[in-house]
Amino acid sequence: MTGIFSAQGWLLLALLAGIVFVNGWTDAPNAVATCVASGAMPMRRAINMAAVFNFLGLLAVLPFGAAVGEEISAAVPRNENALTVLCAAMISVVAFAVFAWYFGVPTSESHALVSALSGAAAAAGAGITKSLWISVFLGILITSGAGFLLGLGFKRAMDRSGLYKQKRALKITEILCAALLSLIHGAQDGQKFSALIILTLSLSAGREINGSAATFFCALLLGAGTAVGGARIIKKVGNGITVVDEGGGVCCDAAAFVSILVCTVFGMPVSTTHTKTSAILGVGAAGKRVNLKTFSEIFSLWLLTFPVCFGLGYVIARLCI
Repeated sequence: MTGIFSAQGWLLLALLAGIVFVNGWTDAPNAVATCVASGAMPMRRAINMAAVFNFLGLLAVLPFGAAVGEEISAAVPRNENALTVLCAAMISVVAFAVFAWYFGVPTSESHALVSALSGAAAAAGAGITKSLWISVFLGILITSGAGFLLGLGFKRAMDRSGLYKQKRALKITEILCAALLSLIHGAQDGQKFSALIILTLSLSAGREINGSAATFFCALLLGAGTAVGGARIIKKVGNGITVVDEGGGVCCDAAAFVSILVCTVFGMPVSTTHTKTSAILGVGAAGKRVNLKTFSEIFSLWLLTFPVCFGLGYVIARLCI
């Protein structure tokens, strides 16, 4: 087994740290996209809030277990190729994330991670973890369907309620909902990467490693990455699909929060990006105001995530084994 102080061990830890940072940079800001678009908060303050709550989200989930992280780490084969599989997968995720960021299109590091790990594991002869993929597809169905339907239902209920007159209350509620969505993003995505960091350390040391320090470090990286920004993606998600005001922002964030919370409790790896996008689409559908061009861009790249990252993981792993 390759030692942690070898070149491969250090490379893997550096890649994992980079991915956590990039995840905060490109994915977590989606949690506050509608908060910014609705005018509830200026962008810099919203980004700083997201950074704090992403950090707290991962730490808050620890006392309740880490079912999502365990599901992800189960995809890594426990043999002499384990670190190579992890390295190949991380390189694939970084490459895809940079590609998506360059074009300002939000994508899911979560789905990229699952796909790349599966491709690299298949190249190592370990096969594909069926339970993980069942979990992923169930999560897609729940978050996409629930995100859309809850967004649609919340928006219609709000339109009939007359709450739009309570501008100040709506603004405060929207900020609270965005904070909760950032919190659950940290809990959901942070688990995935902290589990892989702990697994890397454990495989290298040849024994189980206490992961408290690694988890805290992962939470710091996630928060720091979020604090850097992601303004282009915030604008794409917040303004590109539909026009969002304070009431619509509350509906979007509440719908996404509930959907992700349910999946996190049941250990399903899901995408904050696509849950939020589905919720925004539902809110837009309620008002018959949807920019299908922007939505199709996001949806097309999301579909490409699975085959592209699987293929990258497979090819890179085959070259290294």
